[in-house]
Amino acid sequence: GSNSAALISYGSGKAGSNGVPLLGANANPVLGNPIQLQISNALANATVYLLFGAAPANLTYDGGELLVNHSKVYNLTSDTNGYSSLSGTVPSRAALVGKSYYWQAWIANDPAASGNGWASTNGLQTLLGY
Repeated sequence: GSNSAALISYGSGKAGSNGVPLLGANANPVLGNPIQLQISNALANATVYLLFGAAPANLTYDGGELLVNHSKVYNLTSDTNGYSSLSGTVPSRAALVGKSYYWQAWIANDPAASGNGWASTNGLQTLLGY
């Protein structure tokens, strides 16, 4: 029904050394449950900035699409395989059912990325629910 949790990919990423990085998650954002956001195909051993916000965006940045009107940035590091993740628990608050939050990762200093060396993932909408 309309209270179901969902993951919705949107927009396009910008290619780097391992192609276009991908942002996904290991589970739907169900209230009270653990979730892990997962970034793959990033530059190895790189700084990964995971953007979080309550609204999407559609702006151009360094030749890519900035897809989140972000209010917070998580600083992560990719491993030797270009993988990075952020784990947490979806808050167990009924008022959050039907609310969406938006995520996108940007990877700095990728020698294969055009412009100033930024690669980026798709956007990921996390629709909270049951």
